[in-house]
Amino acid sequence: LLSRVREGAALFILDNADEEGGESNANGLLRLVGMEITRADTVGPARFYGIGDFGGADPAIREDLSAIPLTANADAVTGGEGLMEDAAGNHIFSLTRVGDGAIAVFTDPDLFYNLELGDVSANLTDRTRQLTRLEFQIMKLLAERKGESHAP
Repeated sequence: LLSRVREGAALFILDNADEEGGESNANGLLRLVGMEITRADTVGPARFYGIGDFGGADPAIREDLSAIPLTANADAVTGGEGLMEDAAGNHIFSLTRVGDGAIAVFTDPDLFYNLELGDVSANLTDRTRQLTRLEFQIMKLLAERKGESHAP
């Protein structure tokens, strides 16, 4: 995986820390690039910045992404550039460059499930519209990442 990322691929990890052991399934890989998912008492709402070396959220919708509701299973990620943080300052979404590619970590994967988003036949609510915009901005950010590589 790391070899592909170093060659220019983007790896998107959706994970949180295990409730019993407090350990993420992805930490073995993440520690190799200076990142780690840890248990945290996250405090919603979260703000998506999507700025910095990795591009940015569309300014027209950035304000819509300033109060993302978190689920009870959200955790924190250390390392990389934090692009989304909760009210307590925990990073929920972070990116790090690896060679010519990038690894992105999102620690509230429940936000990407149908329970939060609804199914394909559901009408959008303000909440689901906000979450789909967040997900689109994250995917866009990964697809359009620019700049020089910073290989660990």
